[in-house]
Formats: sequence, C-alpha cells, structure tokens
Amino acid sequence: MKKKDILLILVVLAVGVFTIASFRAFQEEGGQVVVTVAGEEYATLPLNKDARLEIEGKYGTNILAIKDGTAKMEEAGCPDQICVYHKAIQYNGDTIICLPNQIIIQVVDGEDQKLDSVAQ
Repeated sequence: MKKKDILLILVVLAVGVFTIASFRAFQEEGGQVVVTVAGEEYATLPLNKDARLEIEGKYGTNILAIKDGTAKMEEAGCPDQICVYHKAIQYNGDTIICLPNQIIIQVVDGEDQKLDSVAQ
C-alpha cells in the first residue's frame, strides 16, 4: 500500500464516523408523555429520562413515575385508585386516565406497539 492509499482509507473512515455521529446527534429522542388536567396541558415529559411528577387534581395529588422508558401512576388522591392499578405505558397512543381527578396521561411520538392482538 502506498501513502495515498492509506490517506484515502483514513479520509473515508473519518467521513463515516462523522456521518454516524451526526445521525445520532439529530436522532429523535423517542416518545413523550403528555399530562392533561381538566382538559388543559399540564406537562410534557420525555420517556427516556427517569422522572417523578406530582399532579394536583380535584381529589388530591397523583404521582406519575417515568422509569426505564415506561410511565406509571404510583399514587393517586382519588377514592377508586383505578389509575394506580393500570399497567405501565410506553407505546404510542397508550393512556392512563384518572377520571375523578380529570387527569389523562398519554404517550405521543413513541414507538408503535409491535403486536396488535392475538387470536386463537
């Protein structure tokens, strides 16, 4: 190999590394969780960062936890606690609703669920 061949290989590798780094820098962050209270947007949080959010509702405080790319209602001030027993959400369009407190948690711009349903 000649010096020009080695230089050409290094230039091609550098361009490749720069291209990959650029794609990763501008890549979408993933899904977000939109929190709505009484019909008004309360907060928007990314699913890829762990967080806890206290949400004031009509019957008290609800606590939303985002961990490992999923969102789950950990505590609720409402009497029925249905939102607390709901499974964690992570896919585009998934929702958790606390009807007494008028709180809606919804995943937007997220990954689509790979399996729609199973028929036997």
